[in-house]
Amino acid sequence: LKKIFVISAIIETAGAALLFFRWFPEFGLKKAALYAVFHSISAFCNAGLALPAQFASLSAYKADIVINLTIAALAILGGLGFLVIADIFQNKRFSLQSKIVIWTSALLIIFGTILIFGMEFQNNATIGSLSSGNKLLVSFFHSVSSRTAGFHTLAIGGMLRPTALIIIF
Repeated sequence: LKKIFVISAIIETAGAALLFFRWFPEFGLKKAALYAVFHSISAFCNAGLALPAQFASLSAYKADIVINLTIAALAILGGLGFLVIADIFQNKRFSLQSKIVIWTSALLIIFGTILIFGMEFQNNATIGSLSSGNKLLVSFFHSVSSRTAGFHTLAIGGMLRPTALIIIF
C-alpha cells in the first residue's frame, strides 16, 4: 500500500508540475495549480475528466505537445498498473505479467497511432489541416486516450466511421 501511494504521488506530482508550468502563463498561479493537479490525477487514474467545461475535454490543446505528451504519459503509466510500474522502477527482471502488459500496451498504442494517422490524414474535420508532426501527435494522443483514459482533443463526431471503429476496438 505504501509503494502504491509513493508511486502515485511521484508520477502525479511530476505530471502536475509539467502541466502547471504550461498553464501558469495562461491561467495564473491558483487556476494553473488547480487544473494541473486535477488533470494529472484524472489522467493517471484514467478518469478522462477535464476542467473547466470550456476545455471540452482538452480540445483547446489539440496540437500542444506538453499537454498531449504529459496527459498521454500519465494515462499510459496509470493503465500499466502498479505491479508493472514497480517492475520498471526497480530495474529488475520483468515478470511475465509485466512483459505481456508492456508489449500489449506498446502494440496497441503503435498500431492505433498508425491507423488513426492513416485514416484521418486528409479529414479536415479532425487532423487534416494540421502539420504532419501535429497529425502524428494527435493520432498518438487519441490512440493512448481511447484505450482507457477518455480524454479527447478532437471532435470525435468528425472522425470517419472506420476510425471510430478502431477507437471502439
